[in-house]
Amino acid sequence: MSIRHKKSFLQKAFLLFASASALLFSTACMSVVKVSDFEPDPGNATAAVQKALDSGAKQVIFDNPGFDYIVEPIKLRSNQELIFEDGVHVRALRGSFKGRNDCLFLGLNVENIVMRGQGSAELSMNKKDYQDPKLYSLGEWRHTVSLRGCRNVTVKDLTIRSSGGDGVYIADGKRLFERNDILLENLLLDDHHRQGVSVITVNGLVIRNCRIQNTDGTQPMCGIDFEPNSASEEVRNCLIEGTEFLNNARAGIMISCGGLQKPIDITVRNCRIAGNVEGINVNADRDAAAPTKGTIRFENCTVTGSKMPLIIRNKRSGIALSFSGCEIDNLSGKADMPVMIYTEYPENCGAIDFGQFTIRQALKRKVMKFDGFSGAGLELPGGAITVIGPDEKSSVFDLKKFAEEHGPNPELLNFKTARIQLADFVPAQKKAVQEHTLNVRSKAVFFVQYCDGKTPVKIRFRTAWKNEKAPPPAMPVEIFDPAGTSNGTFTVNKEDFTYVLKGGRGIYRFCLNTRGRSVNITSSEPGFGFEAVSMLELFRCTGTFCFLVPAGARDFSIMIQGSIGEPVEAELIDPAGKVRMKTDYAEGTQILKAERPENSPAEVWSLRIPRAVEDYSIRLGAPLPPLLFTAPENILIKRDES
Repeated sequence: MSIRHKKSFLQKAFLLFASASALLFSTACMSVVKVSDFEPDPGNATAAVQKALDSGAKQVIFDNPGFDYIVEPIKLRSNQELIFEDGVHVRALRGSFKGRNDCLFLGLNVENIVMRGQGSAELSMNKKDYQDPKLYSLGEWRHTVSLRGCRNVTVKDLTIRSSGGDGVYIADGKRLFERNDILLENLLLDDHHRQGVSVITVNGLVIRNCRIQNTDGTQPMCGIDFEPNSASEEVRNCLIEGTEFLNNARAGIMISCGGLQKPIDITVRNCRIAGNVEGINVNADRDAAAPTKGTIRFENCTVTGSKMPLIIRNKRSGIALSFSGCEIDNLSGKADMPVMIYTEYPENCGAIDFGQFTIRQALKRKVMKFDGFSGAGLELPGGAITVIGPDEKSSVFDLKKFAEEHGPNPELLNFKTARIQLADFVPAQKKAVQEHTLNVRSKAVFFVQYCDGKTPVKIRFRTAWKNEKAPPPAMPVEIFDPAGTSNGTFTVNKEDFTYVLKGGRGIYRFCLNTRGRSVNITSSEPGFGFEAVSMLELFRCTGTFCFLVPAGARDFSIMIQGSIGEPVEAELIDPAGKVRMKTDYAEGTQILKAERPENSPAEVWSLRIPRAVEDYSIRLGAPLPPLLFTAPENILIKRDES
């Protein structure tokens, strides 16, 4: 090549490189881009939308191209404002989002983001599709906007609709910011599968002038749910104001923050909670070894049209719970009891201040119910409750008298369970009765099974009940050998599943998490029973069950507990078939008692449940071995009494 042509070639190459570099530089440095600039495909605009966000522009405008932006999961980027113009609809691609954690917009470890709409801008997903097991692997995490490990995020002026999980999900990520500073403002959050908003961990959250409605799909199904997963998470500096919670399938507002290491701080102000099954549900110390500390304040809030307007659960004295200028409107009479307070802990329920609280209902109706399931009493709440009738006549509810009538219950506080050595027990019979009506539902169902070391034991798990939108079964079971050592786990992954136990001689323990299902468990061999050491949690089952009264035991007692709003009736029956005592058909805790003559032999007694609504629990008191059996043929007895 001549020198002249070589020079010309180099000049052209330089100009081409310079123009390409300038184009890249200008794109990277653009302050504003429009999604339409990236030529979105009407059938699938994912690539164009993601390129617009990846451009590095400070502002990305979702302009109206004349069709919906139909997309697969989109990732948010830091330092960016997303503007959704009037009439713009970003919609999840039907048939996509197959991953149970796929979200429409995912913010993962990002910061300085604004998502704001203009006019009727909308983000939506396809909830009904995700609820169809023929189309999708069922789940509860296909959120519309997921903010994990994010800081300084604003989402405002948008309709967010029909997710397969939450409208907005707020949790941690790999980046741990001291403050999150998240603002949700002027949003319509409608028709979500699990929650309108889920808060797992946050420091700095404002929800203002939103409407959160029609959540229905899988539990908890609330407008908003504060529900940390671990003690290291936090719920701090949270303010909800001027917001409506309407027609959600469970609570308008759920606060379930047990066992957090840092004090919680939540204020709910000037909010309307209407048409939800539960209005406000504060589960202050869920699964907490020690009382959670902090403050929860409700100011100038109204609850109306709820079956259970105010529920306060497991409230010990660590959290200061207060109400100022709040009102429950129960003129419709929909709620049997406007205020329900109960606790499963033995510590007294305290640190509640009702302020100047108003309840509108007929003056003769009941106002408040308290249950200390383990014997706790109610400490005198602060404030005053005024009841105003339909004719505006009023009366003051006597909080002091109510607290005095609901002091600690020594009988429940002193209820003890016997400790036994399973190695001392053997089957009473050689043949088992398999079919029965006992159905369990709990995070921890313990049951036992004897193995003779030769015969394989077939243990069958059958789903007795499940939520119609429940995912496929995935119930973990841990096995403990006769020495008490964990032998690993297996998973019940079918609605009708059989596990075959092959092991050495002795009694094996199993721990099942039913994950919301009700499960019927049967065994092919005798020596099969359920532990009732703490509470054996049953669901929608009646029938007759049995237990061993050891030789020499003169008196004993059994605790029956109907869950809130779910009465149960029980009868205690001796070996001759005589009913020795029966409970009322009621919720709350009741005790069945019996006495026998001195030197009585070991006997098999029965516990019959004639009626039960849904959830109830059974606990066998000392000196009874805390094992409940489904038939006398399945019972375990002590070797020296066989």
